[in-house]
Amino acid sequence: MNRMSGLLPYGNEWKTHRKILHASLRHDVVDRYYDLHLRNACKLLENMRRDSINWREHFDFYASVTSLEFTYGRVVDREDDPLITLANSQIEAGPRSKDIMKTVAEIPYSIAKKQMQSNLLQPSLVADIMTHSDVEESDGKLASSSIFLTASGSTSSTLKVLVLAMVLNPDVQAKVHAELDTVVGKGVLPTFEYKERLPYLQAILYEVLRWKPVIPLGAPHATTASDTFEGYYIPKGCIVIFNAWAMRTSEHSDPEKFDPSRYLTPDGNLKPEAKQSVSKYFGFGRSDALRPSI
Repeated sequence: MNRMSGLLPYGNEWKTHRKILHASLRHDVVDRYYDLHLRNACKLLENMRRDSINWREHFDFYASVTSLEFTYGRVVDREDDPLITLANSQIEAGPRSKDIMKTVAEIPYSIAKKQMQSNLLQPSLVADIMTHSDVEESDGKLASSSIFLTASGSTSSTLKVLVLAMVLNPDVQAKVHAELDTVVGKGVLPTFEYKERLPYLQAILYEVLRWKPVIPLGAPHATTASDTFEGYYIPKGCIVIFNAWAMRTSEHSDPEKFDPSRYLTPDGNLKPEAKQSVSKYFGFGRSDALRPSI
């Protein structure tokens, strides 16, 4: 697992993975996956309406199939799909199972490669790698499996935090329902075209990321040079842990309160800096490793 994209040290392999991921994760290309997200969101709602008791499992399945389709172009309808089962086995086993990790990297990539050769591969991260990238196949396998596994777990966890927030804050839930009813209409599912007209909903999603970050200590970084920060000497090669949990506490006087209004102006619009203020919960870039917060 030390060759997964998020765990690579800075160097040539890290640069290669970044180049691979940049092709499909840029802001100007994400809209081509809107249909994918909406289709799987509708399936999630159908599953929850059919069986509301097992909503956690529905979230896990939704996150897995969305991640699998985005990464490998594989459309999944069955909860016992072998690739979903394989990914869940890896997540449960963690770093103890090298063989499962190797299989997760190999099998879906090989299937996608055969589909590519037959002109059957759907738009996806792997399709971009095979079409536009001049990197080694081994790097493509590792980068794509990294996205598949990481996106599955973090997406599902965030949705579960959202449910917790709504249960504990019925006033917030009522307010966002009112916004949806007013802007979209009762009994109508929102699409991405409504995003700009739903500032309170967007503020709730930002607050979910801040309130209970799903990776509270982030990913470990290491300094690439010695540095002194606020009187602390930090040697080269020092492991730095970004305490996102502590950051959320230091930034607000009432951090435990779930309050979407933090991201809204007095007239109810999103603050210009709202998106940037929660970007840290997605991680820190290489340069930030030289300026840790201790």
